Amino acid sequence: MKYKFLYFALFLGLIFSSSLSAATLSWTGAGDGVSWNDESNWNDGDGFLAGDGIPLNSDDVIIGSGTPAVNAANLVANNLTINGGTLSINTGITLDIEGNFLMNGGTLTMASNAIFDVAGNWNDAAGSFNSGDGHVKLTGDGGAGTITSDAV
Repeated sequence: MKYKFLYFALFLGLIFSSSLSAATLSWTGAGDGVSWNDESNWNDGDGFLAGDGIPLNSDDVIIGSGTPAVNAANLVANNLTINGGTLSINTGITLDIEGNFLMNGGTLTMASNAIFDVAGNWNDAAGSFNSGDGHVKLTGDGGAGTITSDAV
């Protein structure tokens, strides 16, 4: 009897471990088209159009188009890549990137008292950045992160 319980527990562990692993979420804007907190605006490439949840601290985020806004809570992601579109961090909101930030195009804009905190490397290859009255924090472990800007 105790082995049946053990096998059942292992089976459940296998099922839920894959659902709790890191993902790469791409912005689709298929939900309300604006809110980072609307899970219908994200896709993890699983073949479904939307509804894959909002990014978590272990997830990589890709913004390719649209106008996502970090507007309802202080949020976190692992790596953030902006290839196009405009990502806005609204007034008084913090977006923590626990990994690296890469801007290949598009725009990052910040409202008053917004905070953009990057723990890894900052690479601004192209695109535009408007800090407005917001604040950028580079909190890499021991200052190990680098800042690279190829944008003119």
